[in-house]
Amino acid sequence: MTVKKIVMKLVWIMASIFIIFYVYMFDYNVGSSPAKNVATRVQIEEILLAVIQNYNECHRWPVDGQHGEFSSLTISNTNSESVFSSEKMRDFLVGDAWGWPFFYTASHDCFVLFSSGPDAKTNTNDDIKGWIDVPDENDAVMDDSCITILGGT
Repeated sequence: MTVKKIVMKLVWIMASIFIIFYVYMFDYNVGSSPAKNVATRVQIEEILLAVIQNYNECHRWPVDGQHGEFSSLTISNTNSESVFSSEKMRDFLVGDAWGWPFFYTASHDCFVLFSSGPDAKTNTNDDIKGWIDVPDENDAVMDDSCITILGGT
């Protein structure tokens, strides 16, 4: 084999590696794929349903602070049979479809859960946010009609 052929093969191999790396980085870390948007919206909905169940049972949000990262480490104010202890919920709490953590903001009448989306930056157009508005009636039981999810489209 001549030196020219060896160099050409090396260039072809390097180009192939670059293309594979670029596709991987774009699709899995930076790119906004519809499937990941949908998966993150489903995660947010499932987590918010668990938050509602906890609120209906314990009459408080499952976190102590007003804002921060939402993970299994920050969950408190739950009963011993908490929906957050299920294996499915622990998997959801690991992070969104891009691997970024969820964040929350809580007040007495609203709980917001959001993903920073594919760019991992908060307060940008690709963020996916879901929130629960507490009904005005004091004795009202919350359900999935209290959930709103926007973004990720």
